[in-house]
Amino acid sequence: MPEPEPASGPLILATTIPTARLSEWTFLQPSRACRSLVPVCLALTRTTKLTTFSIPPNVEFQVDDVEDEWTYSKPFDYIHSRAMNGAVIDWATFFKRAYANLTPGGWFESQEFGLMTCDDGTIDGTSLATGLEIIDKGSKVLGRPFIKVWEMRHWMEEAGFVNVSESHYHWASNTWPRDKKLKELGIWNNMNISQGLEGFMMGVGTRALGWQPEEIKVLAAKSLTELNDRRIHAYWPINVLYGQKPE
Repeated sequence: MPEPEPASGPLILATTIPTARLSEWTFLQPSRACRSLVPVCLALTRTTKLTTFSIPPNVEFQVDDVEDEWTYSKPFDYIHSRAMNGAVIDWATFFKRAYANLTPGGWFESQEFGLMTCDDGTIDGTSLATGLEIIDKGSKVLGRPFIKVWEMRHWMEEAGFVNVSESHYHWASNTWPRDKKLKELGIWNNMNISQGLEGFMMGVGTRALGWQPEEIKVLAAKSLTELNDRRIHAYWPINVLYGQKPE
């Protein structure tokens, strides 16, 4: 799915928000000392201009598609996957490949978000709800559905992982929560989603459901206004799941 420009915004915030939510660490698995690790992401289909960062001498970037066979020369101590929902066709195979490419005693951690939801009905009947429905239905037509992230644990266990741990979080759509920490996360999350919402709707709406680009732009503009409405108590369900390959 295409990302709106500037593309670097959502990618940078995708790291900043988990850091803020998980406090000191950007990952939760208990083993902090890893000799080799691989962060998993889907290879982009076009050149994306990103902010240049200082890269440590012991870091190497390899662009691959996780749906292909993993052909790394050696296994890893730690594999980290984040924000792959809506990009993976076969999650069971994805977890099995992660397991196969770990050293004995190594860890795999998955941090995933589900589609925005709401518990009190304040999102019902809004343009934002329509946009989310487009993303949900369109991703299914394209064969890469948005899964329910709080139902992922069985894939990890079926792949053979042990010491499996799962943590659930709620990332608010804006500053509507009363809790100070959740309100802060709402600010970050709102900024992140605001930069990418039209791109998500545009990609699946036009390719899978027959919407016209002009229709999506109008819907996205209304949705962005509602995204900032504190009377709408929406949030993104977040699941942090990790497990260990037996030693």
